[in-house]
Amino acid sequence: MLVSTPASTRTSISVRCIAVGVVVCLLAGVATPAEPKAATLAVKKPAPLTEDVLKQKLLDVPEFSMLSVDYLRKWQLNYAKARISNTAKVNPRDSYEESCIAESLQRLLREAQDAGLPVRNDASCTLSPKAAETLGRCAADLCWPPRSVKITGHSTLMTADLDREPTGNVSIVLPKKGKRLVSELGMPRSALRPVEELRKLFEVTWRDEKIEKTFNVVPVLVQVLQVEDKDYRQLLVEELTRIAGPEASKALAQRALYDLSPEIREAACTALKKRPADEFRDVLLAAFDYPWPPAADHAAQVLIETKDVRAIPALAKMLDQRDPAAPFWDEKTKRLKVRELVRLNHTHNCCLCHAPSYNLLDWGLARVMESDRSDREYYDFKSKNDAFIRADVTYLRPDFSVILPVERPRARPLMQRYDFVVRTRRATFEEEERDTRRPTGANYPQREAMLVALRGLSGKDFGTNAESWRKFATEMPVK
Repeated sequence: MLVSTPASTRTSISVRCIAVGVVVCLLAGVATPAEPKAATLAVKKPAPLTEDVLKQKLLDVPEFSMLSVDYLRKWQLNYAKARISNTAKVNPRDSYEESCIAESLQRLLREAQDAGLPVRNDASCTLSPKAAETLGRCAADLCWPPRSVKITGHSTLMTADLDREPTGNVSIVLPKKGKRLVSELGMPRSALRPVEELRKLFEVTWRDEKIEKTFNVVPVLVQVLQVEDKDYRQLLVEELTRIAGPEASKALAQRALYDLSPEIREAACTALKKRPADEFRDVLLAAFDYPWPPAADHAAQVLIETKDVRAIPALAKMLDQRDPAAPFWDEKTKRLKVRELVRLNHTHNCCLCHAPSYNLLDWGLARVMESDRSDREYYDFKSKNDAFIRADVTYLRPDFSVILPVERPRARPLMQRYDFVVRTRRATFEEEERDTRRPTGANYPQREAMLVALRGLSGKDFGTNAESWRKFATEMPVK
């Protein structure tokens, strides 16, 4: 038998049912279209690029050269030869000739700036007297064989009492024994000590004399050892690991980004895990705005390995930045410009990077190399080539340096040192056309590396949408 229900009762039941349904839906999380939550990811570590692959990528980087550098080098060499006669008699210095060389150097620096090289020509180019002395002593200590000269009370040139004569002779003042000649021209210029001798120098001698705590040796170690073979570069990472402070941490981060060996990059990364991320985070983040994609890939892996979750907000913010290799509008010149990585032959461009020296008491002297002469001349004290540059004055500082093969080495070695810098130049017509056809919001290698880092650090995946990542970054708890 059917029972009729009053309308008011039916309405009340319907309202209650709807209310219960709403509650159920809310509890089920489907009441409103909320933003989908990312699932936890199982982060897979990609296989690192091999040394051969990275070396080939660097060989594809355009080599930059300037004829003005060759002219200045020849001028310096000719002036040095004119001052040294066949009888090794030194003629007086010519102030007019030196002023002309100085003016040519300034023109060269302006030309290099116009070409887009990151040239500096102010007080920041010159090291302080203490830093210059550290540079000279440390560079010599890495080459000076201890068995040739025994110092009473000292086992390193870093703390030895030196007598440096205007002629270039350098002697060690021995307590109660007078002097012992070390070099006939400047500090010793021989090949590097063997790896095991250097390891003993770092682990025993420098530790006993507290060298790392007294002197800032990081810049010299990186400059000298970063281009040596794998054993020396491994030793560089070991020594940087022993040195405390932000400068050593930044140097380790640079090794983790730019060393060609996966094993050495991994060793540098392992060392960084034991250091405060605040000391080196900016070096890693800068790699995502660097126009060489492998650096960004390496930076992503270091951030993941060091578990630096504090980098997430900065990475999320960087997702909207332009492709580092894409054309951009320069308001100053009113033109489209491009940032590109270029390489410079180290010994060919010494006159561009460093000031000339006419004083054998300058710290960190190095010979100006002739393009058709062997590198052995650099270490030959009796060479007639006495044109020098000062390593303590640097106009162009490379981001990193690597040994690469040369197509036409002539009398010089097949493998030579190249310094890498970022040049800003005018965009070509083809680059402008390609940029106009580029889809809005298109990904690029460095952005892909940012996303890898974000997914690896967060364990989440919000796709490629920058807004979603920024929202996650602002809401995540700060540890």
